[in-house]
Amino acid sequence: MKILIVDDEPLVRIGIKSSYDWEGNGYEIAGEAEDGEKAVRMIEDLKPDVVILDIKMPKKDGIQVLEELQQKKIETYIIVLSSFDDLDHVKKAMKLGAKDYFHKPTMNGSLIAEALNQVKEEKTNAKAVVFNQDTMVKNGALYNALLHGSLDIDPGLLTIKEHNLTVLVMKVRNIAQVLNRYSNDERSFFKKSFMNLMKEIVSKEKETEFFSVDEEEYVLLISQSKSHSTQEIQVKINNLAEFTINSIKRLMNIDILIGLSEQISSFSGIKNAYTDAKSALNNAFFEPDKFVLQFQKSEKEACLEEANSFITRFKGFLQEGYTKDFLEEFPKWDQFIWETRCLNEEDLKKIYKGFLFIVMQEETEYFQSEKEIDEIISYDQLSAYLIKKIETGSKSALNLSPLTTNILNYINANYQQDISLKQLAEEFYVSPNYISKLFNKEMERGLLDYVNEIRVSKAKQLLKEYHYKIYEVAEMVGFNSQVHFNIVFNKHVGMTPKEYRKSRL
Repeated sequence: MKILIVDDEPLVRIGIKSSYDWEGNGYEIAGEAEDGEKAVRMIEDLKPDVVILDIKMPKKDGIQVLEELQQKKIETYIIVLSSFDDLDHVKKAMKLGAKDYFHKPTMNGSLIAEALNQVKEEKTNAKAVVFNQDTMVKNGALYNALLHGSLDIDPGLLTIKEHNLTVLVMKVRNIAQVLNRYSNDERSFFKKSFMNLMKEIVSKEKETEFFSVDEEEYVLLISQSKSHSTQEIQVKINNLAEFTINSIKRLMNIDILIGLSEQISSFSGIKNAYTDAKSALNNAFFEPDKFVLQFQKSEKEACLEEANSFITRFKGFLQEGYTKDFLEEFPKWDQFIWETRCLNEEDLKKIYKGFLFIVMQEETEYFQSEKEIDEIISYDQLSAYLIKKIETGSKSALNLSPLTTNILNYINANYQQDISLKQLAEEFYVSPNYISKLFNKEMERGLLDYVNEIRVSKAKQLLKEYHYKIYEVAEMVGFNSQVHFNIVFNKHVGMTPKEYRKSRL
């Protein structure tokens, strides 16, 4: 599979290329573009399978690129890059056909691998033969209708009718944990079992079509063409959904969520109904005790601007160290999100990871938090987790004297320069001995140790940029000697800079 990287920042392009073993996983970096105009030309010429596209670029930005691709009917898998406070552009990109997005500050190899695996799955699903040739053609046409709205098949081959048609999207909860019950060789057995059980469940329904999107998501289309009562139709759909959930739980010991669309009266409405049913599933994050979720219309786009305003303020508070202001403002955000639900689970988790990325200096601690956030299943839990992390850091900071706080800020801003007790004493008009004793007491380690911790932490980030030589990294973080850098780095990390760089390949 061919990849095209589009970003106006050379360091970002280099970082993407070095953050994942592309060739080893069957991918080829087919090219790079630094602006939108060049990107469109290269997409037309190279026909890449995946394009990693920055939203903000010169000449043509990412949104304009997506619009032009849509006009020219060029289809490829687009992953957009954005900052934390750029949600309005991200939403627009997704509407224009982008499949996924990354926040630049938290983008890493594992995120890229996860997105690319999804590309492979989609391509595999699009080509999969399901049961027999007739079923394959039918399910392929229905899947295409979900994605693009056009049903390229004779309606007479379908059991569903255009009158009183409802789309049900079924999602397996905690799919990763469910699949861990099976070995790699047995995973196909899970999907077959689920499909066979669902066929039994809907076998008594005369107007249904059921098929899988992937191991996590399944779609049931059901019509009730002879019914004239809207209430009767809704009751029957709800009863079927509840029966399905209970049966799957009892026979397979897994939980599923079901999102229901509104009733539609034409096959041309399948795409929007599918989108609505998937949107209904987002409410499970806010109401984790519900398993059947009905789509409800809302004006989500109108609240994105207010969401961005909150995010920008929070970002500023955390970058400046004003955690008290963050904590005071957070309840307003919490209420806003709960009432509007204009951001889904994926959006919120990415945003909260971004907040923690700003406040956490230790790489290991941050990656652990990322994993913990991924396992959270409700909005209440997510908010409580973030507040706990912010408060923990805030309480630690409140116990420091103003002098120590100022010294920490000075070190974080000037770690590339020579820093000594004498220099700090002159900077803050106190004696070197006083600084040494106060710092040891409040930070529980010596000043030089702390400076070296900061330098090593920054060096670990720079070592991932493979165009920097090790001696250059040493100079960039404030070491005058590569030998000294190697000794200090080994002491704090347990390996040399060279070994650390190799371990990140």
